[in-house]
Amino acid sequence: LKFSACKFLLKLVITDFILMAPTVILPAGRTVKLFNDEVYSQLRHEHGIADSFVNEGWTLQDMKSGGAKGGCMMAFLGSEYIIKELSFGDHRALLSIARSYFNHVRGGDTLLAAILLHFEDAETGRLFFVMRNMLGEGPFLAKYDLKGCNDDKTLELFGDSLSDCGTGKVAAFNMDLVVTPEQRISLLQKMKRDTNWLVSNQLMDYSLIVGIKTGPPGFVKGDEGYHGRLSLVQQCKDGSEVAVCVGIIDFLQRWTWYKKAAQCIKCLEKNKATVPPKLYAERFNTHFEERFVATKFSEYSENETEM
Repeated sequence: LKFSACKFLLKLVITDFILMAPTVILPAGRTVKLFNDEVYSQLRHEHGIADSFVNEGWTLQDMKSGGAKGGCMMAFLGSEYIIKELSFGDHRALLSIARSYFNHVRGGDTLLAAILLHFEDAETGRLFFVMRNMLGEGPFLAKYDLKGCNDDKTLELFGDSLSDCGTGKVAAFNMDLVVTPEQRISLLQKMKRDTNWLVSNQLMDYSLIVGIKTGPPGFVKGDEGYHGRLSLVQQCKDGSEVAVCVGIIDFLQRWTWYKKAAQCIKCLEKNKATVPPKLYAERFNTHFEERFVATKFSEYSENETEM
């Protein structure tokens, strides 16, 4: 009887140890060095994401150019997560803002992308971070990378990827994004709060990623519990829904002496991206105050047809 009781207690201890033991984080099955994971582990927990979420489903060979300046390499993990390679400068910026970023995204409504992991691959020394996919699952009628300046881009149109052509840039800069009056007020409030934080950390050159898609009622998952993800949904006259999905990405560019030099070199270029953080934020807010149009999508569509 005593032997059985001891055996039972030992089993309980072993079970508790297994349940309490931390999950090993091995992105793509590789050994890594983690940075500030006391911060990102809390965000993962709040999102209901297991520590092992990037252990499988991708490899370093899956990394492809994301089309951004500097040839940013990235890989998608399903439709939920994006793994991005970091330059050393962006890595240093992320190291320095981690705690402030954590406090900001948990302290109020935000459009900033949810960063969930920051690591260095032990074998290659390459630096990465993992973020939530701000747009969710496609297909998309259109996708845009918008800064409110000459660097605005149309990424995708009716399922086709677009090259960095002049027509796509002009269309992206001048397009209207149709939302309800309530959605517009809420969005711009979040944007103002975020850009104030970005200015306080001397960050610029960020983008508003936009994806427009349509589907049956309820086709877009709720944004509750998703830091930064915002889906602005309206009903169409035929009963379907259209969603304008947005979020702020690529916010790790610091205003450095290199950026100041680039500003001088581009002094003759109008409406350029390389401007100081305060000016960048003011232009960003002003541009999207104009581009987000407050009306019902069905009414906007009728007006466009009549024109």
